This record gives sequence, structure tokens and C-alpha cells, in this order.
Amino acid sequence: MKRSGLRPAWQDTVSDAADLALLGIVAFVASLPIVTAGAAVSAASRAVHDRHALGSLPSWRTSLGRFVRGLVPGLGATVVTLAVVALIVIDVRGLARGVVPGGGPALALTVTVIALIIGYAGLTVVAVGTGSGWRAAVRAAGALAWQRPGALVAAGGIGVVAVLLAVAIPVTLPLVFAGWLHALHAVSALLAARSRASAR
Repeated sequence: MKRSGLRPAWQDTVSDAADLALLGIVAFVASLPIVTAGAAVSAASRAVHDRHALGSLPSWRTSLGRFVRGLVPGLGATVVTLAVVALIVIDVRGLARGVVPGGGPALALTVTVIALIIGYAGLTVVAVGTGSGWRAAVRAAGALAWQRPGALVAAGGIGVVAVLLAVAIPVTLPLVFAGWLHALHAVSALLAARSRASAR
């Protein structure tokens, strides 16, 4: 929602927070069938991108259209994500139980890799938010991570905090998801601004 200029700034902040929270709840509900998760994440990311780029969230009709168009492409992203998560869970459980050799150092390395994977996923979701398809977004995220490793680390940190919050208080998952998207796009915009400034 754009600032009206006729009311205190804190009211606009509260309104923006409420809009983001509602977006997170709607995206969470839309993701419940699992097969629709990719489309829901894509539509939500594009909505948050619009908010940062244009100053307001798009209409619900626009987001619904994006969600419907993203169902088929998002299905592949959902399958890949579930496969990666399953492999990570199996690996961590094996290390924690001592089934996989390596002990503490191997577990620490695995946790670091997981954080980087979460960061890469975050960069991919941001790229999808700009209107890129999932495959193009994966390539764009890889290029950005290679050129600016700090972006990967920042996205990983944001993702780890979001995961910890969601695990600690599962009922807040929709709100955490919205906050995760907002933080990712905010940091992305900040890094892009700094990159343009340094290029001058």
C-alpha cells in the first residue's frame, strides 16, 4: 500500500506489515497441497518484488493470475526442493546417530553446506520474483553467488534465522515466510544499489 502522505508514517508501516503478513498466510495456504508450493512461492516473491520496486503490492487478481500460470513450472521446483530436503535430513540424521563417519567436524561442514544451500535457494527465489522462470532463476542465482559471495552468505543467514524461528514457533511459519521474502528482497535491492554506486 502506497503512503498517502496524510497520515503518520507508523500507520503506513503497520499497514505494510499487515499486507505482508496476509500475503504470507495466503501463500502458506496455497502451498498446503504441496504440488502448488512452487507456484505459491513464485507468486509471493513477485508480489514482494513489486512492493520494493513499485511501492505497493500488486492486486490479488494479479497475484492469482501469476499463481495459476506458475503451477506447471513450479511443480518441477517443488520436486527438486523436496528431494534436496530429503537428502539433507537423511545426511544430518546419519551424522547425528554416528551412522555416517566424521563426527563433529563432518556435522559442522554439513551445517555450513546447508546454510549455503538455503542461501542459494533464497537467491533463486529473489530472481523468480523479478519475473524469471525457475531455470533462469537458478542460473542467475549461481552467477550472483559466484560474483558476489557476500550475497550468498547474507541470503544464507536470513534463511537460517527464518528456519530457526519457524522450528521454534511453528505456528508463525506463514509470518516467518513473509518476513523471509521481505528481508531477501530488501537485501537484494541494497546490494544492487551498492553495485550501481560502485560502478559509477
